[in-house]
Amino acid sequence: MRERLDRRPLVDRLPLGVRAGQPAAPPGKPEAAPAPSPGTPARTPPNLTALLAEAHRLSDAQHPDAGAAWEAVARRAAEPDGAAAGLSDHDRACVEDHRAMYGSLPPAEAMAAFGRAAALYEAAGDPGEAAAATGRAAYARALEPGGADGALAAIAPVVDRILALYADGAATARQAGAALVCRARILARLVQDAPDEAAAESALAGLEQGARELLAFTEPLRGKPGVATRTAEALDLLGDVAAFRGDPHGALERYERAAAETDGAGLSWYAVEYLAKASGLAAQLEEYGRAEAAARAALEHGAAFVPARGRARLHLRLAEVLAGNGQFTEAVEQALDAAHWADESGEGGTLGAHARHQLGGWLLRLGRPDAARERARRVLEIHGAGEPDETGEERRAEAEALLEYVGRRTGA
Repeated sequence: MRERLDRRPLVDRLPLGVRAGQPAAPPGKPEAAPAPSPGTPARTPPNLTALLAEAHRLSDAQHPDAGAAWEAVARRAAEPDGAAAGLSDHDRACVEDHRAMYGSLPPAEAMAAFGRAAALYEAAGDPGEAAAATGRAAYARALEPGGADGALAAIAPVVDRILALYADGAATARQAGAALVCRARILARLVQDAPDEAAAESALAGLEQGARELLAFTEPLRGKPGVATRTAEALDLLGDVAAFRGDPHGALERYERAAAETDGAGLSWYAVEYLAKASGLAAQLEEYGRAEAAARAALEHGAAFVPARGRARLHLRLAEVLAGNGQFTEAVEQALDAAHWADESGEGGTLGAHARHQLGGWLLRLGRPDAARERARRVLEIHGAGEPDETGEERRAEAEALLEYVGRRTGA
């Protein structure tokens, strides 16, 4: 028994398609640290200088962990030993800026945080970053119900100011690009909020113009720090315009270019969303080799950075692409992973149930009716308690249909 227990596990996890009891580590709720035992030396607070250096490094690299690094700076500065005195106005601005960008704040709170960041950047003598933060505040306003029109009016003078600063050498290309990106995102929001087809087409024309102006600004600056992500976002928005207008091939080409732009700049984590879009569109066009390559690249780039829910969706996307191309054995493996990550994210009853339903159908295609039946029963168990919502009713109906189909195929 001791010999067996001492063996190294063959794998770190083994998804079997059954529902996890609960997420292993609920997002945003890390386990509490154990209480120190008597006589344990007091914890040495992390060095603020080192935390600031790491936060600035990650920000300059446009790394996804930059938000967490600035949060660590904020926690250290809030400790009662006076560490906050070591923060400059620019550091305080970065804390507010990143809290608004990464903190999942409601739009009104994000606007206020961006506003404080802009004032601190201005006080620190960085008018370019102050204007960029003001642009981000305008975009946050667009996320409020009915706020897009006001946001578009608010960002117009910001764009004029930051382009003038850039022309005078008082703002960087990355900062100017940020304001242009925010304006383009606001224009995209107007398309989403359009009340009818005529309004949508008008908003779409504005979005196309805004995205092309962003691209015209960034393309000549290829290679400058922070510009690749702006170029990629312009291409992505132009892809959305093409897709909206019924040009899937044009949209696919732009999504792939957007992914290549960030990947080529060493910012592969930014490519995940573009690759996922490209994969889905290529699958719709039945270009399965292209769809599979994009889905695999998205998983490869996003594995270390995408949260559990995103990983579940990426695995499910690859599974569906593989199944569409008749590769059911690997599709089953990817669907098992999708179900696992859906459970980890707390979405076992929605995304996880859908993955299990798909898994059941593919197991049946592989001649494994007993396994298919078990997966369908699991979906029914998930949605069997209480009053299911509309999605639950749909998943139950799918599972019941699968059980009935398996029964007809096997005579059971």
